[in-house]
Amino acid sequence: NIEKGLRSVGMDASEIGAIMGGNWYRFFAENFGPR
Repeated sequence: NIEKGLRSVGMDASEIGAIMGGNWYRFFAENFGPR
């Protein structure tokens, strides 16, 4: 799977988390949250 592939090329957990959804989560939280 993608996560295993990213680990195999030396990415750490924080980099993988960002790629696997952290960036999207942050984008939605910052732009579509309560005002």
